[in-house]
Amino acid sequence: MCLQIDIMLYTSLVTEATLPSGSHAIRDLKSMLPLKSTLQIHPLVRLKFYVALAKSDHPDRSMTTLIQDQFELEGPNRGHLCYVISPSRSSVKDAQDCDCFIIETARVLVSQLVLAFAYTHSRGFVHGDSDYRDPESPNAIEYRHSSWKCSASQTCKIDPVLRGGHLQLSDFGEAFFPATEKRLGSECHSPPIFRPPEAFFEPEVCLSFPSDVWSLACAIWPIFGMQSLFTGFLATQDRLISQHIDLLGVSSFQFEWWSTWQARHKYFDESGQSKDGRSVWPSLERSFEKGIQGWRRRVQMGEFDPEEMTAILAMLRTMLVFRPHERATAESLLVSKWMLNWGLPELKKVRKS
Repeated sequence: MCLQIDIMLYTSLVTEATLPSGSHAIRDLKSMLPLKSTLQIHPLVRLKFYVALAKSDHPDRSMTTLIQDQFELEGPNRGHLCYVISPSRSSVKDAQDCDCFIIETARVLVSQLVLAFAYTHSRGFVHGDSDYRDPESPNAIEYRHSSWKCSASQTCKIDPVLRGGHLQLSDFGEAFFPATEKRLGSECHSPPIFRPPEAFFEPEVCLSFPSDVWSLACAIWPIFGMQSLFTGFLATQDRLISQHIDLLGVSSFQFEWWSTWQARHKYFDESGQSKDGRSVWPSLERSFEKGIQGWRRRVQMGEFDPEEMTAILAMLRTMLVFRPHERATAESLLVSKWMLNWGLPELKKVRKS
């Protein structure tokens, strides 16, 4: 088990402590403010969100990081309140390891991710950082026991568990309660390729649940395939906005944003047509065929049949909407065609086995 301890010093160290049960806990001690002031002042503390998640008997709460136990550890200066949480594991990106998940595993992971977001939203807060790919930041998604291909050797020391996987949503460093806390678009710290467009065009407007839904769609995409929905390589914010428009169509773009976007002339003419000689990002359908289906064919990991592909694209279309208030909610995604016919049934099979 792992422990996370609030300490006064701004240091990081590793220690071992004996829990009241006699078991051992080892974890990096992250520097934090004392507990009482931390909850009110320090913007990066995740404790209050762990507490909020734990105060429920909802079946999907196991998909988030939960406090397992608490105890006090006496130090040289004072006692420290300690919280025991589940041990951290690899991110989905690390588990993917430059390859595709088999289709069954991708279904299980995506369905669990949607369930986890629906649960966190039902508890009243926005996760705020749906980045599964950045290895230098704390893992946004933790992954356990899923399928992989072993290209380096014909044998594995640990037998892979096929089809399934248990996913946990963690890292609530950017989470907030929109009912009581203001988080402006200018304060959005999600990686650029996961960042919703309103964070750029409406920096003084408060973010809320729809911003999570956009980022969730961007996190779902590489689980189905491998490549990101958008590319941030040497890309400015304006370049990313042009990718958004290419992907979803200029007709769906908000007129207010279009008229205030000063860099639009670099990418489009006044009628909204792409300028000659510009590298145009493929549409959502073409991106799925090239970045997911084509890649899966290349590595021989199976393709999604046309009916499922249509259902996936329909679900993503409801999430990737420029107007935040018109996006699907995490709860409404639970009754989408793909979740009902492919995602949840696959998850049910895994849980039974």
